[in-house]
Amino acid sequence: MAVAKLRALLFLFAGLLTLAALQPRFSLALALKPGDRLIEHRFVDDRIEWKLPKKRLEPFKRAGVVIQEERHISSVVRASVIDVRHGVATLSGTAAVSDVDVPRNRRRDFQQQFTGRLTPANESPQSGLPNIEDTLMEGLPPQPIRPGECWTSIRAVMTSLGSGRVTIRHCLSSRDGNLLYIRVDGTGAITGKEYHLLKLLPGSIEFDGAAWYDLAQRLVTLESYRVHNRLLRPAEHEQIGFDEVMDVDIGTRRGSD
Repeated sequence: MAVAKLRALLFLFAGLLTLAALQPRFSLALALKPGDRLIEHRFVDDRIEWKLPKKRLEPFKRAGVVIQEERHISSVVRASVIDVRHGVATLSGTAAVSDVDVPRNRRRDFQQQFTGRLTPANESPQSGLPNIEDTLMEGLPPQPIRPGECWTSIRAVMTSLGSGRVTIRHCLSSRDGNLLYIRVDGTGAITGKEYHLLKLLPGSIEFDGAAWYDLAQRLVTLESYRVHNRLLRPAEHEQIGFDEVMDVDIGTRRGSD
């Protein structure tokens, strides 16, 4: 009886492997050509809480110091592909940005022009550290993959609490029509000294979310993440430092409004 059960399990396992092998592979490379137009809508809800032992925090609250920062940043980016060389696209366009400081009830609206480059792997080969939300779908795999397969990338990033490095795990989960659903999660460390918070370093980074790749548009068209950054250390049986939670939603498509 035990031998029969083991044989049945082996047949079942072999069948699952065969079904997985029969699933089609999909290329996730971007496909851009001169004249293409891209539109990106982005919304970021960024919340940073200042952590101090309660007895030390109360005087700041009474003095009107903002302990819980919150910013709502929305932008619309319109770009055109002006050149493609060796697969790397050069884009030029404008970004219209609205930045709302919630606790102070302040709003700033501005526009800026930009020129950038984008590889088929969805990477921007430019100097300087990118914001963490711009890196989470960089490094698309060079080879076609099938549902159930994963890939990992390591990126240097900038956060609101300092620069650091993250390890990002992507898994192609499923397909729904032209959309491929990709799970995204990972961790990292904040090690940069940009904000002179040496006593709080290193800090931690955690994130999870999802992205959707559109096979018809050959683009990553939707992204949604939660990023949790911490610069904290023990103090008087409580904590001191900064705790940030950032929710990010990005939508990108071809064409015009």
